Amino acid sequence: MIGRHRLCKKDRHRHTVKAFQLLKNIETRIHCCNRLLLEPSSIDFDVMHCEILTLRLALEKVSWNADSVNSKKGTLAALLNDLELWVKPHLPASQGPMGIDTSM
Repeated sequence: MIGRHRLCKKDRHRHTVKAFQLLKNIETRIHCCNRLLLEPSSIDFDVMHCEILTLRLALEKVSWNADSVNSKKGTLAALLNDLELWVKPHLPASQGPMGIDTSM
């Protein structure tokens, strides 16, 4: 029971609790990135973009299937999308695929 709300059996499952711990860590890191955006002059946008990609991968690896976990994952995915929209314009333009000389 949390406050006056009784948790359903699926939300008390140990895998659900572990999934929420992981999601809470991801959410904390997203909020840290958002705080860094308040001081744009001190941001390395390449590092920030790598952090976003790492967080997105971590979010995808949370695979426990419970409605509450899926709902939280959706919320965090939306926050990551918003964060990426702020960061992408500051990344250097890609030069296209690298040519690799395979002749020997």
